[in-house]
Amino acid sequence: MQTISRLYSTEEKARKAWDELKRRGFQDIHIFTPPALAEGESTAPASQKLHDAMKKAYILGDHAVVYAEKVVKDGVSLVT
Repeated sequence: MQTISRLYSTEEKARKAWDELKRRGFQDIHIFTPPALAEGESTAPASQKLHDAMKKAYILGDHAVVYAEKVVKDGVSLVT
């Protein structure tokens, strides 16, 4: 099995890509979007939660760390 992931600048673009993959018959597709954080809330718990979910979606641990931080801190979305 090969896992292919791509970051998108907006959730809307990520959802369009996710929809297109579904339309083309791909079944094991995951989307990770920025979590809603309260003002001043630490990003660490959200990053860890996304990291754990990404590992379950077959993203390698080191890659999941980087992707989770990008999603939480930069507000991008990931489709894998």
